[in-house]
Amino acid sequence: MIDKLKFEWKNVGDGIVLRLEQKKILGTRIIQVAQWISTIESNRLFAVGNLLRLLDEADQTCLQAKQMDDGLWVKNSVIAGLPDANAHALNLPNSTPLVIGLQSRGNISQRDFSISAQWLVGTSVPAWRANVEGCILKYGSQVYRIPEPLFSIWHGVVHFNEAAGEDDSTRFAHLATLRELISD
Repeated sequence: MIDKLKFEWKNVGDGIVLRLEQKKILGTRIIQVAQWISTIESNRLFAVGNLLRLLDEADQTCLQAKQMDDGLWVKNSVIAGLPDANAHALNLPNSTPLVIGLQSRGNISQRDFSISAQWLVGTSVPAWRANVEGCILKYGSQVYRIPEPLFSIWHGVVHFNEAAGEDDSTRFAHLATLRELISD
């Protein structure tokens, strides 16, 4: 009997912790990150290899991945940027079918200018009770991954609104970043 390998994930605020578990008849064993490449099925090697490569490129100022005792922590923006095939290979949720509706309020030159973002079903029906936790969106009983560029747009709006009341250069820097993400 072949033991079943499965990735499990856990949302931890600013990232996702991935663990590789081996299901056995009498319980579950955690496979250490250093053993992932030698243990994982060949159809998952590309996805796993891309994440492990981030460990070699570790820059403490812009940490994207970190080896933990029982898994691999990966920054939300990296998870959001994964192609769907890689996310599927890592047993991450499917990309959300919801869209983001944006609406601005006020005059852009005034400090009370704000942008609201709302998750929508289709193009106009609000997705009531949609809840975002990092790069994960929970809607009803479903759990989805927020892919790029939706992830950056959503969090760009949050950062812009958090900068309300700050100096104009900070607000306009956030707005410029957001504007680059939104097509005409």
